[in-house]
Amino acid sequence: MFEVGQNVFLRKITMIFTGRVVANYIDANVRVVELADAAWIADTGRYANAVATGKFAEVEPYPDNVVIKVPLGDLVDGFVIDWPLPRKQI
Repeated sequence: MFEVGQNVFLRKITMIFTGRVVANYIDANVRVVELADAAWIADTGRYANAVATGKFAEVEPYPDNVVIKVPLGDLVDGFVIDWPLPRKQI
């Protein structure tokens, strides 16, 4: 499970999210992570380059004051990132 305060990249079956973990818990037998400063990554571009650098072809950030809940039941993979969270729409 990711720790509160970590910046993460989460690849789910159909979507990719980035954000800062503000909570994690189990709800109805499914792990959930809550993310602030979150973005939906609509297009990574070249995947290996994107995950190494945090530079994506298309980014759709959530507003600054929004915390999203991401159920991890269909998580393909996820990791802690060391590059800045993408916060500008591209």
